Amino acid sequence: MTAGVVTVRFTSKQHPGSRLLALLAQSEQFNHCMLLEGGMVYESVCWVGVRYVPPCVSMRGVKIYQDMQVEVPNLEGMREFLRAQLGAGYDWPGALGIPFLRSDNWQDPARWWCSELIIAALAAGGLYVMDFSELERGTPNDLYQYPAPKAELVTV
Repeated sequence: MTAGVVTVRFTSKQHPGSRLLALLAQSEQFNHCMLLEGGMVYESVCWVGVRYVPPCVSMRGVKIYQDMQVEVPNLEGMREFLRAQLGAGYDWPGALGIPFLRSDNWQDPARWWCSELIIAALAAGGLYVMDFSELERGTPNDLYQYPAPKAELVTV
């Protein structure tokens, strides 16, 4: 079991719906998050679902972002989890339901929205960024509240 540091990146795009999504996710700035590890990005995005792409692909259209460094006790456990999720669909009911709907099974591996995927991946690696008995779903803002070092906000 090898520990290591990964980057969670919080982003927002210049898109009419981006601000609305950020507000519905209870965030002042961010409507998306992704995990950077080994020079690549794991994320779940609309119309595509879970993918593994170079950062330049994920960052298309991003106007602001902020990185958070987290130490994961079991990188291989996190990687195995993420590889198993590749190709899973996007969780439209979960994403559109923020914050109105409650989900009893937000960790359904058939569908993910961005922060669900990242929170579950970190947990698979032994890092619990939220108390699952307290919150049934995790928004980008919930993940942002985890007390880890954050870089300066970047405007692209």
